[in-house]
Amino acid sequence: MASIRIPHGCRSRPGIEQVLRYPVDTRMFENAVKEYYDLLRMDQELSVRDPTMYKYLVDKRSLRKDNDPTEDSTGYPDSKLYRLLNESYMKYRMQIQHRAIEECRFLHDVKDHYIKLTKGPQQKTKQDVFDSLSPRTRPEYFSPRSRDLERTPSTREVPNTPIRINGVIYYPQPMYQESNSKISLQNDLVSKLQTEVNECNKVIDDLRDRLSKTASREIKDGGPSVLYTDNYTPTRISEEFNSIFIVEWSKALVSLSANKVESNEEEGISLLMNIVQNGYEFCRQYAVDQLQKLSFSIEKGLEDPFLTILDLRSVKYDQRKRIPDSLMRELKRMRKAEHAQTIVHATQKFKDGDLLRNPKYNYRHSPEIEAFVNSIVEVLWLMAIQDPPMTLGWPQPNDVFNEAIYMPYKKQGSLVKHAVWPAVYLHAKGPLIKKGYVQPV
Repeated sequence: MASIRIPHGCRSRPGIEQVLRYPVDTRMFENAVKEYYDLLRMDQELSVRDPTMYKYLVDKRSLRKDNDPTEDSTGYPDSKLYRLLNESYMKYRMQIQHRAIEECRFLHDVKDHYIKLTKGPQQKTKQDVFDSLSPRTRPEYFSPRSRDLERTPSTREVPNTPIRINGVIYYPQPMYQESNSKISLQNDLVSKLQTEVNECNKVIDDLRDRLSKTASREIKDGGPSVLYTDNYTPTRISEEFNSIFIVEWSKALVSLSANKVESNEEEGISLLMNIVQNGYEFCRQYAVDQLQKLSFSIEKGLEDPFLTILDLRSVKYDQRKRIPDSLMRELKRMRKAEHAQTIVHATQKFKDGDLLRNPKYNYRHSPEIEAFVNSIVEVLWLMAIQDPPMTLGWPQPNDVFNEAIYMPYKKQGSLVKHAVWPAVYLHAKGPLIKKGYVQPV
């Protein structure tokens, strides 16, 4: 997993960063990351120096219809970043790659306006001055060789169609007036829409503040919330979980087919899903046991500071008293902060237990399978130590295919043939965070 560090003060782009964490071509990675940092700096600079133009680009992006990247594979020939994102989309065809390409296009639009802004006013050429003349000073009639010049202004006929003279198109004054009227109406409409957008932004900011305050209270009370103070929020964990399906899961499935560990793809998918299910139950139980041991050790240590480790082992768990809720919340926060070393032991324990006892996995002879196990146990452990813990959901064979919870894998259908990748929920019976994948029939 590649490391990405956003420049100070810049606004990150989740789609681009997700793809850069798992580059399909490591040769272009450094140049792509450097270009991404430069684009972020231009984005931040333009938003400060010309907020009106930046707001226009944002609104233009929201109204623009998304294009299929396969129809424009050479959108920015000199951009290493765009090329890397496009190759990733061509390989995986996932929504996260499509989103990354749209973010890259927006940053390139910002770059174009930023370059124009930093170059400053350009010296006008003779042709530019001629084209910028007002309707009253622009030629209204035919060429100087025309006989119309011999007439008086009151008798000359005003043409009603554009005229091309020496490669330059001249429009009659009525057409300019009509265009100016349309431009005025459009400017009024833009001003009205801008006012509505500003009002909507105020409402959104107000709702965000209220949600943040509510989430803070829920965290203090031990209730569910997606706005934790640590770096691993449920939303970020679900994104990491989905990226494992895109990268490590795909490589592991290819490895199973290449090494002929399974006779067909369906058996390989079943094997990998079994690893996820066993890892989920293992991490969930491991997290419960760890919290019990921590709370038990602290409780007994407070009661008798002269107890040894042997003394603690001789005391049964059912003899302990319940520690205060405030101390329990502090233990949970400390466990999140120190999760890195715990994951190392949890991963090794899972390999030596569930995987070693089952020779079907054969993970020691496949680096792809081992990489998949390392990544999946890490994310499952982060799910298990959330407060309350995040949960996964699997459909059963012959269930009705629910498009609101799962996405189809390769084929379409109305019934579930078998599960491919689980759905992620905020907590038990909680809201859905990330859809899963199933093979319908």
